[in-house]
Amino acid sequence: DAEGKAVAQLFGALPDGLAFADNALSGRPTQPGEYTITVSATDSSVGVGAPFTVTQSYSLAIAPNVPTAPHHQAVSQAALPVHVPLTSGARGGPFTGATLVSVSPANPGTTSIAATSNPSGGNFYTLTFIPDPAFVGVAVLRYTLTSAVATSAEATVTITVLPRPDPS
Repeated sequence: DAEGKAVAQLFGALPDGLAFADNALSGRPTQPGEYTITVSATDSSVGVGAPFTVTQSYSLAIAPNVPTAPHHQAVSQAALPVHVPLTSGARGGPFTGATLVSVSPANPGTTSIAATSNPSGGNFYTLTFIPDPAFVGVAVLRYTLTSAVATSAEATVTITVLPRPDPS
C-alpha cells in the first residue's frame, strides 16, 4: 500500500462473530464448526520480482460453547423460602433450560425452577426451595443447565436449613 505495509486478503467464509479488516482477524466466534480460510499477503517492495506475495491456508476449529453450571450454597430456616439464581456464575449461555435432577434427602421441602427472559438472549433461571416446616438439616439439590448446544454436567445447590427460633 502507499504506507509501505503489506496488504492481506482473506479468502473463504469466517464463522459468525469473526471479522477480517485492516490486515487483522478479530472478534469472537458464535457458531461452532470447521472453517478453512486462506490468507494472501503482498508486500510493497520494488525491484526484481517484486512485489512478493505469500499465501497460507488455515483450518479453524470452533468448539461448541458447552454450558457450565456452578455450585451454590444457601442457608435458611425451616419453612422460609430460599431463592437461588442458577444462571449466576454460569458459563456457556444463552440458556434455554434448567432441570432439577435429584433432591436428597427425600422430601425436605418443595422445589421449583422459574425462567425469566434475559435481554441478551435465552433465560435466567432461579430455583426456589421452601423447606418443610419439620425439616432441619442439609438438603442437596442437583441440577443442569441447557443451551442450544448442549447440557451441562450436574451441579449442586446445598441448602442448610436451621431450626426456627422458639418464639416463647
